[in-house]
Amino acid sequence: MSWPSRVRGGACLGRVDLELRREGNVLGRNQSGGKSSLRLLRVTTDGDLIVDARIAASLIIDDGPGFVQHPAIREALDRRLCEVEAEFLVRS
Repeated sequence: MSWPSRVRGGACLGRVDLELRREGNVLGRNQSGGKSSLRLLRVTTDGDLIVDARIAASLIIDDGPGFVQHPAIREALDRRLCEVEAEFLVRS
């Protein structure tokens, strides 16, 4: 018996498909699996951590624009943006 015939329900089938094909580039346009943009997480095994991180991020964003109450995050974002800009200039 093949695995699709053993799987019941769309959510279960979706999970099996995700485990087989992986999550793809969840932050970009390529969603067909293969190479993932996630380096430290797996959607299939780290779902609770991803949910917790999303809640924490929402609370930080709700604190107001500019990350005034979170200077370490602001500094990390500034560093990352500088890296992205530098990479763009090198490629241009």
